[in-house]
Amino acid sequence: MQADAVIQAENITTRGKRLSKRKSITRATYATEDDDIKAQVKEKHQEALADWKQKRDLAKTGAILDDVDQDSKIRYALSSVRGMPF
Repeated sequence: MQADAVIQAENITTRGKRLSKRKSITRATYATEDDDIKAQVKEKHQEALADWKQKRDLAKTGAILDDVDQDSKIRYALSSVRGMPF
């Protein structure tokens, strides 16, 4: 990726500066894209945003957690602590 090469070449080591450099390169690359590509990116962004909003609303109401039984929650918590799958 173009941003990775620039970050390595400039020896950027802090998280904030890497993110800033990646953002500026992405914006510059996006500005040179055709209108068709920009429309595709915008459409995908809108789909992702709608999906995120729906999941967020479900999580706020607690609907997602109600469907999971207590044993599954415990197995998941223990597997993440041990670093093992269920």
